[in-house]
Amino acid sequence: MKTFQIVCLAMVFTVLAIPGAAQQRIRSRPAEQSEQQLLDQFSQASAADLVARCFKRPPYPLFVIRRLIDLADPVVRPDLQDAFSRETLPLPRQSLAAALVRLRDPDAQYFDYLAAAAQDAVSSDLRYSCGSSTATTDKGNTEFPSELIAWARTHNIEVSDALRKAATELPGAVEALGEAADPRALKIFCTALNH
Repeated sequence: MKTFQIVCLAMVFTVLAIPGAAQQRIRSRPAEQSEQQLLDQFSQASAADLVARCFKRPPYPLFVIRRLIDLADPVVRPDLQDAFSRETLPLPRQSLAAALVRLRDPDAQYFDYLAAAAQDAVSSDLRYSCGSSTATTDKGNTEFPSELIAWARTHNIEVSDALRKAATELPGAVEALGEAADPRALKIFCTALNH
């Protein structure tokens, strides 16, 4: 199995593990359908079909948005615009904006939203590596790096929120800007390299 397929399969199972409607899809899945068949169906679905099946209400699955970015089908642009206006979670909203920028949507709000989030991320004094060295103690407690704890105290936020920012939100904002594949992002990326 190709690496891309393995990653997509992992994303599919991650999203399907979310409570609610996604779990209902698992329960209603015929037993004879293998993981490979599910992956094949997903990878062969059209952009319109993916939107029809997965964009009923927020939160919108990141793996589907990333697939829509790959497909780059302008027919789903109105659906992406609607999803962007309804989504409230930063990562899916950034990915939706990236999809719209990638589709060359003329509305500047999508690039501006991505650029602002990525600029905040590259300007942050919270290092990505802060979240990468958590450990579990013998008693099953999570032990956070002292640098992360100090940053959280300085910024008056919970350590768990700082961990989420370091490991997910900040890198996700930069990744979404990269997914947009817009030359206007070059200045932000150069700033990040020199930061």
